[in-house]
Amino acid sequence: MAGAFYTPDEPMLTPHGASPAVSSLAIGLRLPTDGESEDDGEDEDPESEGMTIEDLEAFLNSEMTECDSVQTTLSEQRKLATDYYHGELYGDEEEGRSKVVTREVQDTVNAIMPNLMRIFFGPEHAAEFSPRGPEDVAMAEQMTDYADYVLKVDNPGFMILHTAFQDALIRATGPVKWWWEKSQEIIEDRYEGLAEEAMLQLAADTKAAGGEVAVSQAPDGSYAVIVRRRKSSGIARVEAIPPEEFLISAKARDIDSARMVAHRRLVPVSDLVAIGYDEDELEEYANASAIEPFYSEARKRMPVHTPWDNSSTDEATREVLYTEAYAKVDFDGDGIAELRKICAVGENYHILHHEPVSERPFANFCPQPEAHTVFGSSIAELVMDIQRIKSSVFRRILDSLAQAIHPRTAIVEGQVNVDDVLNTAMGAPIRQRAPGMVQPFVVPFVGPQALPVVDYLDQVKQDRTGISKAASGLDADALQSTTKAAVAATVSAANSRIEMIARIFAETGMKRMMQGIARLAARHQDTARVVRLRNKWVQVSPADWNTDFDVQVNVAVGAGTIQERLMALERIAQRQEAILQQYGPQNPLVTVSQYRETLAKIIELSGFRDPGQFFNPVPPDYQPPPPQQAQDPQAQATMMLAQVQTEQIRADIAMKREELALKQREMLLRDDRERDKNEAELLLKVRELELKYSMPVDATAIAAAINRPREQQPMEGMNG
Repeated sequence: MAGAFYTPDEPMLTPHGASPAVSSLAIGLRLPTDGESEDDGEDEDPESEGMTIEDLEAFLNSEMTECDSVQTTLSEQRKLATDYYHGELYGDEEEGRSKVVTREVQDTVNAIMPNLMRIFFGPEHAAEFSPRGPEDVAMAEQMTDYADYVLKVDNPGFMILHTAFQDALIRATGPVKWWWEKSQEIIEDRYEGLAEEAMLQLAADTKAAGGEVAVSQAPDGSYAVIVRRRKSSGIARVEAIPPEEFLISAKARDIDSARMVAHRRLVPVSDLVAIGYDEDELEEYANASAIEPFYSEARKRMPVHTPWDNSSTDEATREVLYTEAYAKVDFDGDGIAELRKICAVGENYHILHHEPVSERPFANFCPQPEAHTVFGSSIAELVMDIQRIKSSVFRRILDSLAQAIHPRTAIVEGQVNVDDVLNTAMGAPIRQRAPGMVQPFVVPFVGPQALPVVDYLDQVKQDRTGISKAASGLDADALQSTTKAAVAATVSAANSRIEMIARIFAETGMKRMMQGIARLAARHQDTARVVRLRNKWVQVSPADWNTDFDVQVNVAVGAGTIQERLMALERIAQRQEAILQQYGPQNPLVTVSQYRETLAKIIELSGFRDPGQFFNPVPPDYQPPPPQQAQDPQAQATMMLAQVQTEQIRADIAMKREELALKQREMLLRDDRERDKNEAELLLKVRELELKYSMPVDATAIAAAINRPREQQPMEGMNG
């Protein structure tokens, strides 16, 4: 007999999870609970002078209008730079003429990008947290390693920075955003053949833990139970957002001091519904005409420029303009403007949600910032005019070459077969009624006269950007007969420009992003996490961190290349070794810890992240062994002489003992020979008597009577 599968008050849990896009929308979002309206708590005091929702919408519209005034101008500049980067036509081309477009913008950006990525993904951390005291060293190192781990392992850090850097070099703006992404995993277990008591106990335990159960009864009376539990988790996410989606107040000097910073983009209706917004309310703002203007800059980056189509048979996949603004506004009427996050939809910015927050989760990369303003200039702007002029010169050169190879022809009308003249086949005859009816207009090729202009333009580009073939080691002729100092100066000029851009990126965008990642982990990661840092499994508890640490940038202009720093560190290590050997570990110049740090730095610059694989860290309480006390030279000489004399006496005693043992052995051997001789003579005499008198003689009795016991050989004496 089958029983109820799910209890009415415990509906079956539907597996679902929030996508990264959905999670990025829900930063700090507190949805109203049952029986609570969205406006509950906002107007608790009827006599309060705080703002209403209508006032906040009016404020948001005013601020966004100001942001759009800046965005419109910047958008046109970015679209023009994108066209130059892709080598689009300029619009002044003539039919039948050359339409070549050079790629100075793309070549310059592509020459800078590998160096930037090598700097930020090299053996050193581009930015690291600085401890404020000796007790903070371990925490600062863990924060640096973990923030780097979150960026490069939990997120596609290489592509995030690559996208942001490319946007910055081409379009002068490379915004990055971070948020805490929450997700839920559904874990399902099935139990069969349970008795009623076991089933009830399992159901009670599951409900107590926040899970859900489904119960069915088998014909044999046993129970089958399906247990489903929600496992919540979270992770810090980082994203490089398109420049046209990042808006900031016109008078802003930086992100922190801006009155308004916003992220405006197109979001599917289904993503907003998934975090709790009303679908009917969102459908009202899914307007294709309102979306089209905000998509024009994105179309420039696409290989195929197609108009945006927001129509879809599925209403849930339609997109709505969604704005996430961070504005300073006095909402509660206390006279102090606080930072609030405001979520709105539509071109009129209908507010869906707002709440106070502590920071703006944005960073902006700009290669050439302008003083006292957020936006600067890009590398593309430095070479766009050169690309335009160089394209014009090359077009004229190619036109001249084409006219020299295929000159125009003059004919006498009616005296020449026109079809023969128009035939461009090699060796094709031209029929004419009389000689001289066809004459070519010979135009000399003037390309060589224009080549110096091209060289001059290349030199101007090199002076502006520092990028040249010689600096990249690609021009063998330029470096072939050049002194070592000149080559170093040429390469250093390009490296200094690139290092300056890297320094600006690190000081502005990288520092802010690393601090944001650390704060996200400290605020939201409430459980310890085991990750592999420096080739060791480490338990990280960000809740215990002090997120007020400063961030230090390691991209130093003028510090030289990695090879140069390695050579310098090796020379330092040699000097340290010499000092330690000459003056001992307790000298006032170099300690063992300093020597180990030098070796660790050499290992890190060589590409190995964990110096502990080669040299163990020096314990903080390590004390070198005390040096031996110096002795009086005369007393030391006397002691050495006494030791020599003692050894000499021992050697003499051993020699005398050997001599005595040798003499004793010689005496015993001589005695043995005499005894053997006497015994032989006795036996001979006995034999003679027996032969002479023909009677037996007892030789044994005679020998016993005259012999005495032999002496034992002194073996111990011989051995000393």
